[in-house]
Amino acid sequence: MNDKKTLQQFLGIVNYARNYIKNLAKLAGPLYAKLRKNGQKHFNSEDIRLVRVIKEKLNKYSPKTEERICRYASEKYKLKAINNTDREILAVINAINNFRLYLGFKEFTVRTDCEAICKYHNKVNSKKSSTRRWVLFEDIITGNGYKVIFEHIKGKDNTLPDIFSRSSILQE
Repeated sequence: MNDKKTLQQFLGIVNYARNYIKNLAKLAGPLYAKLRKNGQKHFNSEDIRLVRVIKEKLNKYSPKTEERICRYASEKYKLKAINNTDREILAVINAINNFRLYLGFKEFTVRTDCEAICKYHNKVNSKKSSTRRWVLFEDIITGNGYKVIFEHIKGKDNTLPDIFSRSSILQE
């Protein structure tokens, strides 16, 4: 790191991984201090060591090793008379709409505890009558060019969303 601009660029790139490297702010703190108006201008051996440690942590990070929640999205449905399957369909449609900027046209997986959605989309149960909600559901997914894989999760294994959707305390 020869100058302030190079350090800023390095820390800017490192900042993208801040959610995945434990204690990054503490680790990079002395480097950020150098960017201050009255910060030390020259690199010492400790600064070089910190840069090496951060680079090692970045190299060890593999984004595909585990799944993490990157963002939540929720909606409140005004129609109280709609059934659970309709709510699940609306939830998937809203999630796709909320995350469309992230999804692009890459294949992605929707994991849901609603078996009806999985069966319908995977054409296991395609002989049933297609109501307006199913047509809308299919249009949103295929009409927008999304390549979706649906996986069924047992309700008991989908604990966090299950708690939020069933808890009367959280719905008040």
